[in-house]
Amino acid sequence: MSVRDDRIKSQRYYETTIRNYLPDSFKRFFKVNRETLELLCENLALHPTLSTRIVSGGRPQILLEKKILMTLRYLASQETICELSDRFGVSEHCFLKSKKQVIMAVIDTFFNKCIKWPDVADFPNIAREFDEMGAYNFPDINVGWPGRVHDAKVLRNSNLWEAGFEKCAHGRYHILGDAAYPLKQWLLTPYRDNGHLNQQQRRYNLQLSSKRQVIERAFALLKGRFRRLKMTDWMTLSM
Repeated sequence: MSVRDDRIKSQRYYETTIRNYLPDSFKRFFKVNRETLELLCENLALHPTLSTRIVSGGRPQILLEKKILMTLRYLASQETICELSDRFGVSEHCFLKSKKQVIMAVIDTFFNKCIKWPDVADFPNIAREFDEMGAYNFPDINVGWPGRVHDAKVLRNSNLWEAGFEKCAHGRYHILGDAAYPLKQWLLTPYRDNGHLNQQQRRYNLQLSSKRQVIERAFALLKGRFRRLKMTDWMTLSM
């Protein structure tokens, strides 16, 4: 026996309401402009999980653009799946399936193109413009660890731990870290303040802290735009 879903879903939100959004409203709601949406549609259209297949009978397939908009709104908000599926006029199952398809397609299509370590020749420019560029570039990503795991352990189990020295031009350039990380030839961390730091050490800590604010701002901007990153409540149930 199945339970009937009597919730009233919006049937014209995608077809009508979104079409009438002004540019500012569209970007405020989906966190990208229409040009970026078109770019996503063009690049993801050929991905196997999103390619359109003609199937006779049954419900019509969800359009690629609609799937992408559903996923963008999911990432941009902390609305529940129930609320989002009602808004877009689809079942919760279809919403979850579409979201997963789009996210996997984005990873397969863009990850290696966008998340990559800069060439050594780019380092001087990055160092010179770090205050501006540092807020938008993520050259290395390591995710999947539980939040309670110590930062140093996460680093030691990442690819960056073994490759950091080489990636930083054998110590000519450095990554900035806070006190949770170990000091390495390629990783600069602050002096532990035991109340006996000299003037040079205090100045070093001050400069390091000011540059780390750029890094903290980068994460604040990312989480401010895609609010889903503030809290991800995922669970896999195995029977």
